[in-house]
Amino acid sequence: HKTMGFSDLSNSLEVVSSKESSDRVTFDEPRHTALKLFAQHGFRQISMRDLAQHIGLKPGSIYYYIESKEQLLFEFIEEIYDQLNVADSQAYNVLHLSPLERLQRFIDYHLQVYSSMPMHFQLLQKEIVNLTDVYGDALRAHAYKYETYALTVIEPLIDRQFKSYAAKKVGDIVRLLNSVPGCLLRSDFGRVDISRILFDLTMQVIRARTPSR
Repeated sequence: HKTMGFSDLSNSLEVVSSKESSDRVTFDEPRHTALKLFAQHGFRQISMRDLAQHIGLKPGSIYYYIESKEQLLFEFIEEIYDQLNVADSQAYNVLHLSPLERLQRFIDYHLQVYSSMPMHFQLLQKEIVNLTDVYGDALRAHAYKYETYALTVIEPLIDRQFKSYAAKKVGDIVRLLNSVPGCLLRSDFGRVDISRILFDLTMQVIRARTPSR
């Protein structure tokens, strides 16, 4: 039979629980369970048998729904870029805004995406190294698209003498926005304060004479 990913399932999925009952589990529930397991215990620590047990499938049945753990990890990280890559037209690419206003809009949108899916970003930071080249190349293409958008926002703010470092600075800024919000969101700072901190950190990178190594 045909193998399909979680994203190919219908809105609900009937599975057999550990007690062999016929409870119906909604589509989002098993997927969120897998996300939590990867984020809390680490990708390498969770086996397909573990996933099946926590989701409520027989061990052999899980392969009907997902090809591999790696496929599922890829899908979780890809969802980040599905959200970020709509920003070019919907979030900050507004011609009447000043360069600084566009940067603020760009940061606010990235923070909004991060806040809505922090466990996904945790996997991006810690588990992407577990993906093989096929999946890794696909994610690098998504990342390149996003950084290309980001460059249109950030390059106008970089001094002319440092324009040759623009792409490297963009990479540094995206990595900052992919990681730092996690610490700030767990603090007592409000959303406005977090946005201002991220803006200030981003401007430090933009104004630095050379990008970080």
